[in-house]
Amino acid sequence: MVDKLRKAALTLWLFKERIILLVMVGALANQVYLLLNPAPPELPPRLPAPSKTMADTVNPTIIPPPLPAPQPADNSGSGYGGLVDRNPYWFYSSMEDDKSSKEVPADLIVLKTIKKTGNRLRCQLETRTTTKWYEVGDKFEEFVLENIDMDAGTVTVFVESYGQRVVLTAQG
Repeated sequence: MVDKLRKAALTLWLFKERIILLVMVGALANQVYLLLNPAPPELPPRLPAPSKTMADTVNPTIIPPPLPAPQPADNSGSGYGGLVDRNPYWFYSSMEDDKSSKEVPADLIVLKTIKKTGNRLRCQLETRTTTKWYEVGDKFEEFVLENIDMDAGTVTVFVESYGQRVVLTAQG
């Protein structure tokens, strides 16, 4: 019996590298199988349908906070403008020319045409880079379209880099 155990131990010792290789190939095959055949994901628990009445556990004296006050339309320095307009970590940023005192160039933005589609007013504006259609409230490049007056054929645009409002009239 001892001879058989000794012979089995010697055989295992001589083939140990091959046995380890077989175990590693088996583990790799298992990982490849799991990768190619993943388990289906668990579905989250279903939420109950909302009720139309307030629950008894909710305190009716709790009211939501009021809406925040609208932001001022001018650039008075409130908000994040100070961080964007002037870089505090760059020495020459404070030496930049004040663009608000300069006149907005005429070729910076040009009104091409105004059209009414359905119940919406849209205008075609040409900047130095693109020509696109915009609606009231659209923000693009350094501009904000504030007003479209179809009767007068004018458009009011706020130029953020100069801090000025410009009234444009249709060309030709």
